[in-house]
Amino acid sequence: MLKQLSTSIKDKLKVHADDISNYQGDSLNYKLMKLHIKAHTRKLTELINRYRELQFIQKRNEEDRVQMLIKIANKENDSKQSLNSNPSVVNIAAQYAFGKNSKNHLFRRSRKTKYRAS
Repeated sequence: MLKQLSTSIKDKLKVHADDISNYQGDSLNYKLMKLHIKAHTRKLTELINRYRELQFIQKRNEEDRVQMLIKIANKENDSKQSLNSNPSVVNIAAQYAFGKNSKNHLFRRSRKTKYRAS
């Protein structure tokens, strides 16, 4: 989603840059518009870089949580075990990754079962 949005904004900025290049000259408006587009381009680049950095941090945090859950779930694992070394570990990681949806689904299913029984 961010990629599509940033591409759209980059295209719009390029169109505006092309438009003002037609008005080149020493006029104050040309210089101000050029500075304005440069500022927007710089801010867009900073925003995209910050978003990527936050994505990386979030991914690393999720991997750390999964590793901790794996260690708790299987006490025989040592700290060097890789996520991909064992299919059951990958299964645990996948279940954790979709945990929020799974919990909601299980909750709804248990409520349906509860109401059917009564």
